[in-house]
Amino acid sequence: LERTSLGVTYSHGVTGGSGVLAGAVTDMLGATVSRNLSRKTTAAVNFGFSRNGALAASGVPTISYNYWFAGATVNRQLGRTMNLSLSYQAQIQNSNSAFCIGSNCGTEIVRHMVTVSVGWQARPMRF
Repeated sequence: LERTSLGVTYSHGVTGGSGVLAGAVTDMLGATVSRNLSRKTTAAVNFGFSRNGALAASGVPTISYNYWFAGATVNRQLGRTMNLSLSYQAQIQNSNSAFCIGSNCGTEIVRHMVTVSVGWQARPMRF
């Protein structure tokens, strides 16, 4: 376990509603496990859950959004100033209300994302 790290976060509070709700009570739980596979390669997995419930207003039905996510990342250092990263993220969002207005609306969205990135940083400058 000397090359492995674990991070866990929990948050509860009032938020802006993520652009969908005028305001929300949000609970968020997430975890990340990362491991150094070699001197130049690291890997990590993450997963979590978030629930956004509309702030209570008289006469307005309570709308809530649940968001699940899980993913993995591999990062490889390329020389002193570059790195290459490959990531996959799965996201599931559902609600007790339809996401749009019309006859063909659903209450669940599933999204898969694959990301490849190359990072570069300049060498430190001495003054």
